[in-house]
Amino acid sequence: MTMRYVMLFPGQGAQYLHMCCHLYEKSVETRKIFETASQILGYDLWDMIENGDMKTLTKSKNAQPAVLTASFALYHHFIKTYEKKPEIVVGHSLGEISALVCSGSILFEEALSFVKRRGELMEEAFLKKLGFSGIVTNLSQKNLEKVIMELKEEGYVAITSYNSPNQFMVGGVRKIEKLLDDKIEEWGGQYIPHRMIPMKVDAPYHSKQMNVFQKDFEEIVQGIHFFAPSIPVFSTVCKDFIQNTEEISRWLVKQISSPVLWNQAIEEISKKNYDAYIDIGPNRIMKNLIEENPKILPVFGADNEDEEKKISSLFLQATS
Repeated sequence: MTMRYVMLFPGQGAQYLHMCCHLYEKSVETRKIFETASQILGYDLWDMIENGDMKTLTKSKNAQPAVLTASFALYHHFIKTYEKKPEIVVGHSLGEISALVCSGSILFEEALSFVKRRGELMEEAFLKKLGFSGIVTNLSQKNLEKVIMELKEEGYVAITSYNSPNQFMVGGVRKIEKLLDDKIEEWGGQYIPHRMIPMKVDAPYHSKQMNVFQKDFEEIVQGIHFFAPSIPVFSTVCKDFIQNTEEISRWLVKQISSPVLWNQAIEEISKKNYDAYIDIGPNRIMKNLIEENPKILPVFGADNEDEEKKISSLFLQATS
Protein backbone atom coordinates (compact mmCIF):
# COMPACT_ATOMS: atom_id res chain seq x y z
CA MET A 1 0.00 0.00 0.00
CA THR A 2 1.29 3.47 -0.88
CA MET A 3 0.75 6.55 1.22
CA ARG A 4 -1.83 8.95 -0.26
CA TYR A 5 -1.51 12.32 1.41
CA VAL A 6 -2.36 15.99 0.93
CA MET A 7 0.24 18.66 1.55
CA LEU A 8 -0.81 21.96 3.18
CA PHE A 9 1.11 25.26 2.86
CA PRO A 10 0.58 28.15 5.29
CA GLY A 11 0.35 31.85 4.57
CA GLN A 12 1.72 34.94 6.23
CA GLY A 13 1.55 34.64 10.01
CA ALA A 14 3.34 31.27 10.12
CA GLN A 15 6.74 32.95 10.44
CA TYR A 16 8.74 32.80 13.64
CA LEU A 17 12.33 33.49 14.69
CA HIS A 18 14.77 30.55 14.25
CA MET A 19 12.36 28.65 11.97
CA CYS A 20 14.05 25.87 10.01
CA CYS A 21 17.17 26.09 12.19
CA HIS A 22 17.24 22.29 12.68
CA LEU A 23 17.26 21.81 8.90
CA TYR A 24 19.69 24.62 8.24
CA GLU A 25 22.27 23.03 10.54
CA LYS A 26 22.14 19.57 9.00
CA SER A 27 21.09 20.10 5.37
CA VAL A 28 23.36 21.54 2.67
CA GLU A 29 20.33 21.81 0.37
CA THR A 30 18.44 23.94 2.92
CA ARG A 31 21.41 26.28 3.29
CA LYS A 32 21.62 26.63 -0.50
CA ILE A 33 17.89 27.47 -0.69
CA PHE A 34 18.31 30.26 1.87
CA GLU A 35 21.48 31.51 0.15
CA THR A 36 19.61 31.69 -3.17
CA ALA A 37 16.78 33.55 -1.47
CA SER A 38 19.20 36.07 0.07
CA GLN A 39 20.80 36.75 -3.32
CA ILE A 40 17.41 37.44 -4.93
CA LEU A 41 16.06 39.52 -2.04
CA GLY A 42 19.21 41.61 -1.64
CA TYR A 43 19.55 40.98 2.08
CA ASP A 44 20.55 38.08 4.33
CA LEU A 45 17.24 36.30 4.93
CA TRP A 46 18.75 33.69 7.23
CA ASP A 47 20.33 36.37 9.40
CA MET A 48 16.93 38.06 9.74
CA ILE A 49 15.34 34.75 10.83
CA GLU A 50 18.15 33.71 13.14
CA ASN A 51 19.30 37.04 14.61
CA GLY A 52 16.56 39.53 13.84
CA ASP A 53 13.47 40.58 15.78
CA MET A 54 9.83 39.54 15.39
CA LYS A 55 8.62 43.05 14.54
CA THR A 56 10.88 43.18 11.48
CA LEU A 57 10.14 39.62 10.41
CA THR A 58 6.37 40.20 10.67
CA LYS A 59 6.37 43.02 8.12
CA SER A 60 4.67 41.69 4.99
CA LYS A 61 7.64 42.48 2.75
CA ASN A 62 9.83 40.23 4.96
CA ALA A 63 7.36 37.63 6.22
CA GLN A 64 6.16 36.54 2.79
CA PRO A 65 9.59 35.70 1.30
CA ALA A 66 10.56 34.09 4.62
CA VAL A 67 7.51 31.80 4.77
CA LEU A 68 7.83 30.85 1.08
CA THR A 69 11.52 30.01 1.49
CA ALA A 70 10.97 28.02 4.69
CA SER A 71 8.08 26.11 3.10
CA PHE A 72 10.19 25.32 0.02
CA ALA A 73 13.06 24.08 2.20
CA LEU A 74 10.76 21.94 4.35
CA TYR A 75 9.11 20.49 1.24
CA HIS A 76 12.42 19.46 -0.32
CA HIS A 77 13.60 17.86 2.90
CA PHE A 78 10.31 15.98 3.25
CA ILE A 79 10.35 14.61 -0.32
CA LYS A 80 14.01 13.63 -0.03
CA THR A 81 13.23 11.80 3.23
CA TYR A 82 10.10 9.90 2.20
CA GLU A 83 10.55 9.70 -1.59
CA LYS A 84 6.82 10.08 -2.17
CA LYS A 85 5.16 13.19 -3.54
CA PRO A 86 1.71 14.28 -2.34
CA GLU A 87 -1.46 13.56 -4.29
CA ILE A 88 -2.56 17.18 -3.95
CA VAL A 89 -1.03 20.46 -2.76
CA VAL A 90 -3.14 23.29 -1.36
CA GLY A 91 -2.13 26.58 0.23
CA HIS A 92 -3.68 29.31 2.36
CA SER A 93 -3.23 32.75 0.69
CA LEU A 94 0.57 33.10 0.28
CA GLY A 95 0.67 29.33 0.75
CA GLU A 96 -0.96 28.87 -2.65
CA ILE A 97 2.18 30.38 -4.19
CA SER A 98 4.32 27.95 -2.17
CA ALA A 99 2.11 25.11 -3.46
CA LEU A 100 2.57 26.31 -7.06
CA VAL A 101 6.36 26.41 -6.60
CA CYS A 102 6.48 22.89 -5.15
CA SER A 103 4.24 21.59 -7.95
CA GLY A 104 6.71 22.94 -10.52
CA SER A 105 4.29 25.59 -11.84
CA ILE A 106 6.51 28.54 -10.89
CA LEU A 107 10.28 28.70 -10.48
CA PHE A 108 11.31 29.36 -6.88
CA GLU A 109 13.43 32.34 -7.91
CA GLU A 110 10.58 34.01 -9.82
CA ALA A 111 8.08 33.25 -7.07
CA LEU A 112 10.40 34.83 -4.51
CA SER A 113 10.65 38.06 -6.52
CA PHE A 114 6.87 38.02 -6.88
CA VAL A 115 6.13 37.55 -3.17
CA LYS A 116 8.69 40.21 -2.27
CA ARG A 117 6.72 42.70 -4.37
CA ARG A 118 3.42 41.21 -3.17
CA GLY A 119 4.56 41.77 0.40
CA GLU A 120 5.60 45.35 -0.36
CA LEU A 121 2.16 46.11 -1.80
CA MET A 122 0.43 44.52 1.17
CA GLU A 123 2.67 46.51 3.50
CA GLU A 124 1.55 49.59 1.58
CA ALA A 125 -2.08 48.66 2.27
CA PHE A 126 -1.27 48.65 5.97
CA LEU A 127 0.58 51.97 5.85
CA LYS A 128 -2.22 53.61 3.84
CA LYS A 129 -4.71 52.44 6.47
CA LEU A 130 -7.07 50.94 3.91
CA GLY A 131 -9.08 49.30 6.66
CA PHE A 132 -9.05 46.73 9.45
CA SER A 133 -8.88 42.96 9.78
CA GLY A 134 -9.42 40.42 12.53
CA ILE A 135 -10.42 36.90 13.48
CA VAL A 136 -13.91 35.74 14.43
CA THR A 137 -14.29 32.59 16.53
CA ASN A 138 -17.13 30.64 18.18
CA LEU A 139 -19.60 31.68 15.51
CA SER A 140 -21.00 29.71 12.58
CA GLN A 141 -20.63 30.91 9.01
CA LYS A 142 -24.40 31.34 8.76
CA ASN A 143 -24.56 33.59 11.83
CA LEU A 144 -21.51 35.61 10.82
CA GLU A 145 -23.10 36.26 7.45
CA LYS A 146 -26.23 37.48 9.27
CA VAL A 147 -24.10 39.86 11.35
CA ILE A 148 -22.52 41.27 8.19
CA MET A 149 -25.92 41.70 6.54
CA GLU A 150 -27.14 43.65 9.57
CA LEU A 151 -24.21 46.05 9.16
CA LYS A 152 -24.29 46.52 5.37
CA GLU A 153 -25.80 50.02 5.63
CA GLU A 154 -23.08 51.11 8.09
CA GLY A 155 -20.07 50.42 5.90
CA TYR A 156 -18.16 47.73 4.04
CA VAL A 157 -17.13 44.54 5.84
CA ALA A 158 -16.70 41.02 4.49
CA ILE A 159 -15.48 37.54 5.36
CA THR A 160 -11.95 37.45 3.98
CA SER A 161 -11.01 33.89 4.93
CA TYR A 162 -12.98 30.78 5.83
CA ASN A 163 -10.42 29.11 8.09
CA SER A 164 -12.56 26.39 9.69
CA PRO A 165 -16.24 25.71 10.42
CA ASN A 166 -16.07 28.15 13.35
CA GLN A 167 -13.13 30.46 12.60
CA PHE A 168 -13.10 33.24 10.04
CA MET A 169 -11.13 36.32 9.11
CA VAL A 170 -12.96 39.55 8.38
CA GLY A 171 -11.92 42.87 6.93
CA GLY A 172 -13.42 46.18 5.96
CA VAL A 173 -13.48 49.92 6.50
CA ARG A 174 -12.17 51.10 9.87
CA LYS A 175 -15.31 52.95 10.98
CA ILE A 176 -17.34 49.74 11.19
CA GLU A 177 -14.94 47.69 13.33
CA LYS A 178 -16.42 48.62 16.73
CA LEU A 179 -19.98 47.95 15.49
CA LEU A 180 -18.85 44.57 14.15
CA ASP A 181 -17.21 43.69 17.46
CA ASP A 182 -20.41 44.55 19.37
CA LYS A 183 -22.64 42.60 16.99
CA ILE A 184 -20.44 39.50 17.10
CA GLU A 185 -20.54 39.60 20.89
CA GLU A 186 -24.36 39.86 20.78
CA TRP A 187 -24.45 36.68 18.69
CA GLY A 188 -22.20 34.83 21.14
CA GLY A 189 -18.99 34.97 19.12
CA GLN A 190 -15.61 36.56 19.74
CA TYR A 191 -13.77 39.12 17.64
CA ILE A 192 -9.97 39.44 17.92
CA PRO A 193 -8.45 42.41 16.04
CA HIS A 194 -5.29 41.58 14.12
CA ARG A 195 -3.60 44.58 15.70
CA MET A 196 -3.74 42.62 18.98
CA ILE A 197 -1.97 39.56 17.49
CA PRO A 198 1.84 39.83 17.22
CA MET A 199 2.27 37.81 14.01
CA LYS A 200 -0.66 39.40 12.14
CA VAL A 201 -0.94 42.61 10.10
CA ASP A 202 -3.97 44.85 10.53
CA ALA A 203 -5.04 45.41 6.90
CA PRO A 204 -8.08 44.23 4.89
CA TYR A 205 -6.31 41.64 2.73
CA HIS A 206 -8.52 39.44 0.54
CA SER A 207 -11.28 42.05 0.38
CA LYS A 208 -12.37 44.56 -2.25
CA GLN A 209 -10.40 47.21 -0.33
CA MET A 210 -7.34 45.71 -2.08
CA ASN A 211 -8.72 46.39 -5.59
CA VAL A 212 -6.55 49.52 -5.72
CA PHE A 213 -3.55 47.22 -6.25
CA GLN A 214 -5.02 45.14 -9.10
CA LYS A 215 -3.05 46.88 -11.87
CA ASP A 216 0.16 46.46 -9.87
CA PHE A 217 -0.45 42.73 -9.56
CA GLU A 218 -1.33 42.42 -13.23
CA GLU A 219 2.01 44.00 -14.11
CA ILE A 220 4.19 41.86 -11.83
CA VAL A 221 2.43 38.63 -12.83
CA GLN A 222 3.38 39.31 -16.47
CA GLY A 223 7.03 38.75 -15.57
CA ILE A 224 6.47 35.18 -14.34
CA HIS A 225 6.87 32.03 -16.45
CA PHE A 226 4.18 29.47 -15.67
CA PHE A 227 4.30 25.71 -16.22
CA ALA A 228 1.72 22.94 -15.99
CA PRO A 229 1.76 21.55 -12.42
CA SER A 230 3.39 18.15 -11.92
CA ILE A 231 1.25 17.74 -8.77
CA PRO A 232 -2.45 18.77 -8.78
CA VAL A 233 -2.91 22.19 -7.15
CA PHE A 234 -6.25 22.90 -5.50
CA SER A 235 -6.88 26.65 -5.46
CA THR A 236 -8.50 28.33 -2.47
CA VAL A 237 -9.46 31.24 -4.72
CA CYS A 238 -11.84 29.27 -6.97
CA LYS A 239 -12.32 26.12 -4.82
CA ASP A 240 -11.19 23.88 -7.67
CA PHE A 241 -8.10 22.40 -9.28
CA ILE A 242 -5.98 24.73 -11.39
CA GLN A 243 -6.40 23.49 -14.93
CA ASN A 244 -3.85 25.47 -16.96
CA THR A 245 -1.19 28.16 -16.83
CA GLU A 246 -3.65 30.91 -17.80
CA GLU A 247 -5.63 30.15 -14.65
CA ILE A 248 -2.53 30.48 -12.48
CA SER A 249 -1.94 34.02 -13.71
CA ARG A 250 -5.60 34.94 -13.28
CA TRP A 251 -5.90 33.59 -9.73
CA LEU A 252 -2.65 35.21 -8.57
CA VAL A 253 -4.09 38.60 -9.52
CA LYS A 254 -7.57 37.88 -8.18
CA GLN A 255 -6.30 36.30 -4.95
CA ILE A 256 -5.39 39.55 -3.20
CA SER A 257 -8.98 40.86 -3.28
CA SER A 258 -10.83 37.52 -3.01
CA PRO A 259 -11.69 35.57 0.14
CA VAL A 260 -9.58 32.53 1.02
CA LEU A 261 -11.93 29.55 0.64
CA TRP A 262 -9.76 27.35 2.84
CA ASN A 263 -12.40 25.37 4.71
CA GLN A 264 -14.47 24.84 1.55
CA ALA A 265 -11.38 23.61 -0.31
CA ILE A 266 -10.38 21.20 2.47
CA GLU A 267 -13.89 19.78 2.75
CA GLU A 268 -13.97 19.23 -1.02
CA ILE A 269 -10.55 17.53 -1.00
CA SER A 270 -11.52 15.33 1.97
CA LYS A 271 -14.23 13.61 -0.08
CA LYS A 272 -11.45 11.49 -1.62
CA ASN A 273 -10.51 9.97 1.77
CA TYR A 274 -6.76 10.56 1.76
CA ASP A 275 -4.59 8.82 4.35
CA ALA A 276 -3.20 11.98 5.93
CA TYR A 277 -2.74 15.74 5.70
CA ILE A 278 0.76 17.16 6.15
CA ASP A 279 1.32 20.79 7.19
CA ILE A 280 4.63 21.41 5.44
CA GLY A 281 5.26 25.05 6.34
CA PRO A 282 6.85 26.68 9.37
CA ASN A 283 4.82 26.47 12.56
CA ARG A 284 1.67 24.31 12.71
CA ILE A 285 -1.07 26.78 11.81
CA MET A 286 -2.60 24.68 9.04
CA LYS A 287 -2.57 21.63 11.30
CA ASN A 288 -4.42 23.57 13.99
CA LEU A 289 -7.07 24.75 11.51
CA ILE A 290 -7.60 21.25 10.14
CA GLU A 291 -8.03 19.91 13.67
CA GLU A 292 -10.98 22.28 14.12
CA ASN A 293 -12.82 20.18 11.54
CA PRO A 294 -13.22 16.70 13.09
CA LYS A 295 -14.24 15.20 9.74
CA ILE A 296 -10.73 15.69 8.36
CA LEU A 297 -8.05 13.67 10.13
CA PRO A 298 -5.28 12.68 10.65
CA VAL A 299 -3.11 15.76 10.20
CA PHE A 300 0.57 16.25 11.08
CA GLY A 301 2.99 19.18 11.21
CA ALA A 302 6.32 18.57 9.49
CA ASP A 303 8.02 21.44 11.34
CA ASN A 304 8.11 19.57 14.65
CA GLU A 305 10.36 16.73 15.81
CA ASP A 306 7.62 14.84 17.68
CA GLU A 307 5.31 15.10 14.67
CA GLU A 308 8.11 13.95 12.38
CA LYS A 309 8.29 10.67 14.32
CA LYS A 310 4.56 10.14 13.79
CA ILE A 311 4.90 10.89 10.08
CA SER A 312 7.80 8.41 9.79
CA SER A 313 5.71 5.76 11.51
CA LEU A 314 2.79 6.44 9.17
CA PHE A 315 4.94 6.07 6.04
CA LEU A 316 6.55 2.91 7.46
CA GLN A 317 3.13 1.36 8.05
CA ALA A 318 2.04 2.25 4.53
CA THR A 319 5.00 0.43 2.98
CA SER A 320 5.03 -2.64 5.24
